Amino acid sequence: MPIVLPRRLVPLALLALLLAAAPAVRADDVGDGIKAFRDAQKSGDWRVRVEAYDALSFYDGPKIVEAMLDAMEADPHPAAKLAAAERLGRLVSDEAKADLYAAIQKGSDERRHLALLCVRSQPGTDGKEVLLELAQGKEPPIVAQAALALGQKHVPEAVPVLVQLLEKSDDHQVQRAAAEALRTMAGPPPEPKIGHDGKPLLEPNPPPWVPEWYPLDTVVPVLVKVLGNAGGGIERGEAWRTLVRLLKHDMGLDPAAWTALASGKEPADIKKKPLPYRTLFGIPLFGDRMVVILDTSAQTDDPHPYDRDRLTTLCEVPGARPIPWFQIQTKRQFARAWARRWVQDLPKGAKFDVFLVNTSLNDVFGKLNSANAGAKKTAIEAIEETKGVTGQDVLGALMTAIHLGGEKDKQAWSKGPCEVLYVSSSKPWLAPVTDEDHIGAAVALRAGWLQIPVHTVGVGNHPFAMMQVMSAAAGGTYLDLSK
Repeated sequence: MPIVLPRRLVPLALLALLLAAAPAVRADDVGDGIKAFRDAQKSGDWRVRVEAYDALSFYDGPKIVEAMLDAMEADPHPAAKLAAAERLGRLVSDEAKADLYAAIQKGSDERRHLALLCVRSQPGTDGKEVLLELAQGKEPPIVAQAALALGQKHVPEAVPVLVQLLEKSDDHQVQRAAAEALRTMAGPPPEPKIGHDGKPLLEPNPPPWVPEWYPLDTVVPVLVKVLGNAGGGIERGEAWRTLVRLLKHDMGLDPAAWTALASGKEPADIKKKPLPYRTLFGIPLFGDRMVVILDTSAQTDDPHPYDRDRLTTLCEVPGARPIPWFQIQTKRQFARAWARRWVQDLPKGAKFDVFLVNTSLNDVFGKLNSANAGAKKTAIEAIEETKGVTGQDVLGALMTAIHLGGEKDKQAWSKGPCEVLYVSSSKPWLAPVTDEDHIGAAVALRAGWLQIPVHTVGVGNHPFAMMQVMSAAAGGTYLDLSK
């Protein structure tokens, strides 16, 4: 899924009319506009700094992209970077687009990442030649970002490249991005027409479920192969979601069932034999390096909000015995029961860590530890001994977890966690950073660059928007368990 950005402050239609009606902009005017823009970047309010991008967009043309990227790279507030990327992507002049496509090819990794986010937000297929070249390059994070941009731009020529990445890449993150791009490229599912009685109307010529040019015969078999690879990683979950989008039904983790469905067999006539997989709060997990972050603030001692039927449903474990629901009275006990069960079920060869977060991080191992009997016992004891403490340093916990393999990109990419799951029952507070916009965007930028799915689970009241932004960055799942 693409990152959700703030709505623009000047409607596109109005801005287009202004640009069309404006006379040729003089170099002096552009210089004045850039100076005003840079002055606005000195504001202590990140929203004011973002508004300045709208004003500078009026001078759409040479020099504008460089000024905007300089400001984006220097901005201390991550939410401003994300909002600015969407605005820069609105520039329509040939000169601005050429500058943007040049920016994704050289410069610092952060600058190229921000420029690629701008390209992703652009409508149309402009820049596809550069993106296709980058997607076939040798820099895995850039390859992944280029693949996502190609999918977002719906570039038909990119399908063979994305299929090859999905099938041949040595990086699970690149494969995951390619699978997401193939899903995004199909566009949103067509919405049925609804009658006055609230029921879907029968349409003689309904819109196609996927674009007519979309090569299902090429894409689906590769997705099924990836799904069934027991030695695979996070790309399996993304392949699953993409198959659901393309084929309109959910056959679960069952390659044979998906093959039968693709061949035209009716879903009701297909007998499913799904492969086993791990879950946490019902979220399928496929990474072999995993971190779970549990909110242990005082609010977790509050009673959980579920009636008996809801609680028993939430305690079901796909393909395995349920969690003992009758022992659960509070939000902490609910989260703790699932975390304990996850640790118990970790397979041989997996690596993991657990964070018990309040004003301090309290990670059990301080590294990704092998899931042997001793490590499991230590983790479960730590989970059981948690007590409610004031405060919650969300940003500190998530950033530390993401960088357990090392601070540098290459270390984090190859040795860091494949997936992170964060459980919250309260808002960030009594921490160095409590601004939810800042936290959500900071995690989204870092997880998006490293292609680490951040799954978020809100038990009772929780920071809804912040957790959704985090999870949207790299194919994570946001689970709202407020009720």
